[in-house]
Amino acid sequence: MLVAACGGPKRADEPKDDGHVAAAVTAMADAWTGDIQFDTAFNTLDPSLTAVASGTGVATAFDPNDEYWGLPRDEGVDFVAAYCSGCHSLQIVMQQSKDEAHWHELIDWMIHTQGMPEPEADVRAEIEGYLGRNFNGQSH
Repeated sequence: MLVAACGGPKRADEPKDDGHVAAAVTAMADAWTGDIQFDTAFNTLDPSLTAVASGTGVATAFDPNDEYWGLPRDEGVDFVAAYCSGCHSLQIVMQQSKDEAHWHELIDWMIHTQGMPEPEADVRAEIEGYLGRNFNGQSH
């Protein structure tokens, strides 16, 4: 239909436009602020990301404009964002459901097989604690 509105060929079975499509496109273009807003589009495309539960039990929407992509703000979030996003999206982290011991095993696997740099012991403890508190199957 948009092709027809722009002067291109029209199929015989296509309803008449009467200028409605062109008017709608013009109205959308006129209303655009120039700011790309990804959150609505991402949330629409993947409903499983529409609510990532925070440690307080308050759901927050996935927002790629947020430097933490919707990770719950809690002790260790900076380390999780830094270490995890170096190799994969933070969405992958938020989709997991593991207790702290299983996060420890997964981090071991990433270090030994995937080339993840090993964090200092205190940093690793903070990462595992954060992940265990916020992505343990009980906070989703």
